[in-house]
Amino acid sequence: MAAVARTIVKGATEMRYVDFALTHADDQYLDTLSSAEPGEWQDDLSALLLAWRSAVDAEPITELVGWAEAVTVVVKSRRRRRRRCA
Repeated sequence: MAAVARTIVKGATEMRYVDFALTHADDQYLDTLSSAEPGEWQDDLSALLLAWRSAVDAEPITELVGWAEAVTVVVKSRRRRRRRCA
């Protein structure tokens, strides 16, 4: 089943068809790839994506924002909202 999507190209509207079966196939490919181990896939794209995932997973994720800073931002935003509403 194809659906119509509108794309704006330099101010003009262009109609094109989107094949949801292809989108579903891409989604299944990524799901399958996400459970694979590096070296399992032979094609270049899959190997590249698996290597990229391994590199990202290897780096520990540090704390992005400390609790104190997060609380301060939330409290300040609430104060601003109250002033605007008043």
